[in-house]
Amino acid sequence: MSDSEKKPPLAAPSNLRIAVTIGLAMLETLLFSGIAYGVVSLVPVLNDRGVYSHLCAPNVTAGANATASCSAARDQITLAFTITQVVTPFGNVASGFILDRWGFRVVKTIAAALFGLGSLCFTLVQPGADWLIFPGTLILGLSGIQVVMSNLQLSTMVKFPFVVAAMISGLFGACTMVPSVLVQISRSNVNGFIAFGVYTGLGVLTISLTVAVYPGKYNRLQVDSGPAPQHISLASLRGRKSKKEAQQQGQKTTESDGESDSSEKPQPFCSGLQFLLTTDFFLMVLWMICNNLRLNYFFGSLNAYVDLITDGNQDLVEQYAVVFGYFFLANPLISLLPGLLLDLQKRLIPTLRQNTYRTYKLNTVTTLTLAGLIGLISCLMMLPNCTDILIPAFVVTAVFRAFLFSTLSNYCISVFKPENFGIVYTGVLCCAAPFMFLTVPLTSWMQDSRTPDTINYILAGLTCVSLIHPLVLLLRNIRPTGGHRVQPVVVNEADFDTRL
Repeated sequence: MSDSEKKPPLAAPSNLRIAVTIGLAMLETLLFSGIAYGVVSLVPVLNDRGVYSHLCAPNVTAGANATASCSAARDQITLAFTITQVVTPFGNVASGFILDRWGFRVVKTIAAALFGLGSLCFTLVQPGADWLIFPGTLILGLSGIQVVMSNLQLSTMVKFPFVVAAMISGLFGACTMVPSVLVQISRSNVNGFIAFGVYTGLGVLTISLTVAVYPGKYNRLQVDSGPAPQHISLASLRGRKSKKEAQQQGQKTTESDGESDSSEKPQPFCSGLQFLLTTDFFLMVLWMICNNLRLNYFFGSLNAYVDLITDGNQDLVEQYAVVFGYFFLANPLISLLPGLLLDLQKRLIPTLRQNTYRTYKLNTVTTLTLAGLIGLISCLMMLPNCTDILIPAFVVTAVFRAFLFSTLSNYCISVFKPENFGIVYTGVLCCAAPFMFLTVPLTSWMQDSRTPDTINYILAGLTCVSLIHPLVLLLRNIRPTGGHRVQPVVVNEADFDTRL
């Protein structure tokens, strides 16, 4: 393509346009991204409908407390939650490729369709159609991760990416309290089917609206003036690039600069797949397995644990389940802490001010360590096995979840290329997902042995193992060994071109 045929660069978008886009991203994350992860809070509504009441004793009839004392019905709902936790990351691997290849709008369109279908399944759940809870939870999980994943990548287009990414991660956690709100609405004068139907319509409308407002492909972002981005080899990522490799890379870059646009061959997934083979990726998977298993065990076993320590008082089981959901209202504010910490470190610590790959990795050591330590504290707090520790444990667990997902997103943004965020983010979740099935046998073990202390000690040990990741990062990057420079991103109007 000749210079005369090229389109002139467009002006930068207005601050209002960017603010509306980020605001809409936060709104949809808060309301429609994490309902599948708060499905345990929907147990009272499902009890009212008599869902899985056929699994209960013959003398248990449908009603407000129909299945409250029926562990078999409750276990089915917990199983649906666990399956969603395990299967969702695998389904979203394709979404990561779609996001990196075709951009935000395609992913948002798919997310809107999945959200509508999943919410409709929940709306129609009733005796005789109990099985709808399984596809409903799974589809909502797929939709929620797509919303969060695309919004997290969108955060890299603003001036303070760590803060915005942390806020979105916190809103994802806060969305788990939406089912608790739906419970209260359903138990008021509003019909539960109408409440879920209105919620479904609002979700589809909001997510669909983002298709028109959001930018097109992430790879349309323009970097500032300076040397063209170079291809990064695995050897350079590990800090062992030889002089010969550097010369060969320089020659290839010079030759590629002389080629015309028509002769360029796009390689949209090459860099992302290479990052999946690095030590940084595998260590992050280890860190996520250890900490996410602790978190999911807490979610999956909470009702059974409260049932154990209260000697089967089902009123307290339901009460604590609802209270636990409300603690996630503070998640957006808590999630700001790791984001602010990363941004402040980058600006205040001289060593981290350098715009290099090494310093970006060093910058994540603090939040990785803090998240692991908070997970360790949450395990140790559960050892007394009494109701007095439940509220403090809820607080610590809410902080732990906020740090966990905020740290994951900020690590992927810092260490890996932002344009490959989709494949890397879903890659970490996918690799960690199979281990989440351990929640089921661990919960059964706790119920059968009636001694949850052993499991808490095991999980405490796993959170200590996760600290290997920040330790290795620190030891490998504390001394300057070079590394490629990270160029800041400049957002222009082309990113928001609605003709894409």
